[in-house]
Amino acid sequence: MSTKGWGIALAVFLAATAGVGWMVTEFLSGKDSDLYYLVKEGQAQAVVVRPVDGYGQEALKEFQSAVLRATGISLPIVGEEELRNVPEEVVRVQIGPGPLPDNTGKEAEITDQETYRVMAEGNRLLFTGGSNHAILWAVVYYLDRYMGVRWLWPGETGTYVPRAATIALPELDITARPSLEMRELRVRKSAPAEGRLWLRIHGMGSRTTYKFGHSFTKWWDKYGKTHPDYFAVPPEGQQQVRPDRIKLDISNEAVDEAIIREWIEAGKPSNWNVGPNDGSGFCVSEGCLAMDEPAGQLIMSIWRAEGKLTARYVKFWNRLLHKMREIRPDVTLSTYAYSSYKEPPPPGIALRSDPGSGEARL
Repeated sequence: MSTKGWGIALAVFLAATAGVGWMVTEFLSGKDSDLYYLVKEGQAQAVVVRPVDGYGQEALKEFQSAVLRATGISLPIVGEEELRNVPEEVVRVQIGPGPLPDNTGKEAEITDQETYRVMAEGNRLLFTGGSNHAILWAVVYYLDRYMGVRWLWPGETGTYVPRAATIALPELDITARPSLEMRELRVRKSAPAEGRLWLRIHGMGSRTTYKFGHSFTKWWDKYGKTHPDYFAVPPEGQQQVRPDRIKLDISNEAVDEAIIREWIEAGKPSNWNVGPNDGSGFCVSEGCLAMDEPAGQLIMSIWRAEGKLTARYVKFWNRLLHKMREIRPDVTLSTYAYSSYKEPPPPGIALRSDPGSGEARL
């Protein structure tokens, strides 16, 4: 977001006998009601407390930009020492940790990095969160619901901010976090910073303990020479796919034992990722074909990732998890519903999430 045009409407002057004082340009004409304002009739009625230790900088820029675009007013930013000289009628906006007390005893409600809180009471507007991302979400919550800001596409031109001469401060106290544990979109590493900010504004992130990805990209290098039987059998006349795309012969229970061995060596975590590698090259061994429903699919269709292989993979995951739960009863497996195994399991084959079922969890 551009910071061009941001100004400070607060002037500090030194008085010879009184130390530091404040002179506010077009700031307050006196409080005439029980309402508090960020901006009233085109005049600043609030200051923003300077964030400490680098927290909340992104959220601060978003807040300041929205107020400026809505009203034409850039709210002054003050430090803790300067705040002591600001009149009580002036709203204090604190984004992230800072000197303003909560006074409600609800600080403990922020229990993880994705929880955020917005509290407006009297002359204080506080945005807090368990991380910089959560602090940003707190500010976005306020700007969205109380100022009507919309982030339609990345960048300043895609951000709609309604014009307003007055922004009254509501009373609210909301603690929330994104409902989904994992909210991610795949973007290029070279994607512009404003695009990544736009994704954060829309709540992209994750707090899940489940791991996802292609799990067997290094298996050929580890086991290709010593255990070629672990890997997918190609159709006659076809070469094996490249190592990071290679599939497994999941009819071979020695594959189960290798996976379990690696899991145990990793400390038997409560979740283990068994997502197949990407691309083509699915196994056409007799054992794998016998796991398929429907049976009798074209060999080359299976190999080229054009078959229906959900049944074989569900059987594999259920079998594997049954063995792992004999070691740790609460363990779960993570994988994708993707590629040739993207369709739901056929009738009679199920994935279950309860620990006592001996079956896998997607």
